[in-house]
Amino acid sequence: MRAFYRVLCGLLIWFVLFTAGAKEKNVLLVHSYHSTFQWTDDITDGFLSRLKDLAGDVNVDVVYLDVLRPTVDSEQAFQGFVKQLRNGSYDLLVLCDDEAIDRFRREDNVVPENVPILLIGWVDYDENIRKERANLTALLQDADISGTIDLGLKLFPEPPREIVILTDAGIAGKRIYRDTKKRLEGKTLPPVRFIRGEEFSTLEMLQKMETFPPDTLIVYTQWLGKQEDYQAICGMGKQCIAVSRAPVFSTVSTWMPNGLVGGSMVYGKYHGEEAAGIAADILAGVPAASIPFRMGKTFNVVDYPQTRLRGLILEKLPLSVQIVNRPPTVWRKYRGWLLAISGAVAAILLLLGALLIFAFRSRNLTRQQLAAQKELLALQKERYAHVKLFQITLNSIGDAVIATDAEERVIHLNPAAETFIGVQGTEASGQRLASIFRILPEGGGVPISPVRQALQTGETVSLVCMVKPETGGSRRAAAVASPIFDDSGRLFGAVLVFHQAAG
Repeated sequence: MRAFYRVLCGLLIWFVLFTAGAKEKNVLLVHSYHSTFQWTDDITDGFLSRLKDLAGDVNVDVVYLDVLRPTVDSEQAFQGFVKQLRNGSYDLLVLCDDEAIDRFRREDNVVPENVPILLIGWVDYDENIRKERANLTALLQDADISGTIDLGLKLFPEPPREIVILTDAGIAGKRIYRDTKKRLEGKTLPPVRFIRGEEFSTLEMLQKMETFPPDTLIVYTQWLGKQEDYQAICGMGKQCIAVSRAPVFSTVSTWMPNGLVGGSMVYGKYHGEEAAGIAADILAGVPAASIPFRMGKTFNVVDYPQTRLRGLILEKLPLSVQIVNRPPTVWRKYRGWLLAISGAVAAILLLLGALLIFAFRSRNLTRQQLAAQKELLALQKERYAHVKLFQITLNSIGDAVIATDAEERVIHLNPAAETFIGVQGTEASGQRLASIFRILPEGGGVPISPVRQALQTGETVSLVCMVKPETGGSRRAAAVASPIFDDSGRLFGAVLVFHQAAG
């Protein structure tokens, strides 16, 4: 009986420890702005989706300070979450953008010392903040106006008459103004003019925007005019672009759908995904104080239709610049067919060469020798043509390209594909695709195989998906799988192309 009670007690202790270890983590995400502000929505989407992938079941409460249009309801909601913070209901506090961060710095007694803090989207950063509170880290936001100007200058056929930079009267705007002036010191540039929200109202700014000629380079961050409330920020980027005859660039992607040309930009969704990676580490037990502050990633992006509309050129852009909304080239649209046609043409040319050799040597060969040499030569040339065609074609393509046989076994990977999935071609050769990586729908779900679909249907399959290599990690990409036929119409394999997508 005593042994029975010992076993029972052991099971009870195990159950208590297990349930304690399995306790669901709780995260409070505090936004400066409101839920329909595109920047805010993008960060939330990226943060939630990525955190679920990395940390599993985590409960995330989202509160909006709504500083753009403050209301009694938003303040009451905020105070309710503050009460829960003080009661120890959260394992991590995430503060997004300067206004939320500034609010909590002014109310330093709100967050218990044992609750770690992650600061994201922070422009007016101060690394000395750890003297106030050690248990925190930050993902900083870089307003890369200097990089945006460098990108814009490459697009102008002639140097622009003037560079105009808009900075607002808010916390971040003042920091952007100071940092940009320092970054531009010593650079050889056309005349630079700042339009600051501390000096101009919104109406005055829009009136000025209408006067700038088309050969002006304008950089927009966000806008808050003097003696105005934050409500002006919400749609000001759209208004600014609409009244401007000159091309407008920016350091954030929010206004891309509204006619923005491009810039060295922060994407809200990707910023949220980066933040989720840090949050997952903290929830797994990594002390926030041990995680160095780091700058969020920026992307050099240009909108193709806007460059055509504004008379800008793309020839001087480096290959690293992402050109979005570009019409598909003939190669991209008909990649599978072109590969198949190229293979057929190569086979025909090699066959003609073999026939010439046959004619030249026919006088000195018996019929049996001639037939044997012709068959052997044709087989060797055909094999060489296929191998050489795939190697030359695939290795010259910048996108990740994988060639397979009709059984989904890898024939060849180009260098871009080796980098994308983290496997050398020699290791992957002969393996089935499913043993190297998985392809999931963008919204999650059961793994899919666009190559198998292309082989079964004989048609090109295109989709946006998440690629999860067996080596670890995941990447968002646009995938295109095309069947390949030989000159007799026989299906002998497929080509799978990944183009990695931003945010």
